[in-house]
Amino acid sequence: LLLAIISFCVAFLVVFPTYLEKRFLPDLAQQAGVEGFKVNVRRIGFTQADFETLTIKGKSSKPFSISSIRINYSLAGLVKRHLKSIYICGLSLPIELKEGKIIFPGINLNELSSRQNVSDENKIKAKPSLPVSFDRIVIEHAVIMAKFNQNMFRLPLDVTLLPLEEDFNHLQCVINFYPFGNPIH
Repeated sequence: LLLAIISFCVAFLVVFPTYLEKRFLPDLAQQAGVEGFKVNVRRIGFTQADFETLTIKGKSSKPFSISSIRINYSLAGLVKRHLKSIYICGLSLPIELKEGKIIFPGINLNELSSRQNVSDENKIKAKPSLPVSFDRIVIEHAVIMAKFNQNMFRLPLDVTLLPLEEDFNHLQCVINFYPFGNPIH
């Protein structure tokens, strides 16, 4: 029994992170139509997962990147697909503003939406659902790099998302902008 427990722990703490990093997450990104996906799994534990250096790079675009992601959970919560918190640090998000539209270089939103196999009638009836529930998502030290008319604008910000209802129909979103280093709440 002790050998089985040790084997499980070694598999969970050593083999599983490598599997996530090398196979599962890249395959999931490819199925979603995301090009140039790369992530390093720093640590997977029984109550926390740490990822670093997540990047998505399109063919001719600046990469979308995140320095680190920390996910806190409980084992019982994982069974219920519930996460306590998600902390995202160092988000760098390039966007382009063209013809009144926001474009995310490297992410084909049309392809993502076309992969959904829901008929128009079912879309009206279906409620939007998230793959997991959460208590809090915090994004710190984020920078949106917006390209508009050949000019680049950097917008530093922090974001906190809190669900107001159990079914996630309403979220409280607190955004703090830091133009020129001065906070705007």
